[in-house]
Amino acid sequence: MDPKAHTKTLLGQWEGWAENYTVMELGDGERCWNGPPRKARVRLECAVKDFLKQVNEASKCEYEVVMGSPAACLEALVPQLYGEVGGEEQGAREEL
Repeated sequence: MDPKAHTKTLLGQWEGWAENYTVMELGDGERCWNGPPRKARVRLECAVKDFLKQVNEASKCEYEVVMGSPAACLEALVPQLYGEVGGEEQGAREEL
């Protein structure tokens, strides 16, 4: 498949934060065929690295996105989160 043949679709432009800074709201995106302008809500969840977890079209031209990111973690949870991933690596650091 020719990558140049792909097109981009604007799901929305930044509108602001919601739900205590855990959801990014995007609006006024490209118009759907015979429909309204697209919009999206991007929910951030605590994770060790940034990744796209899920994308759903909740209703016509309205998208719900879930992303994992360390930026969504509460400061108190960060050592625990990395400890679960680091396993033996963390133990080695504690011995030093």
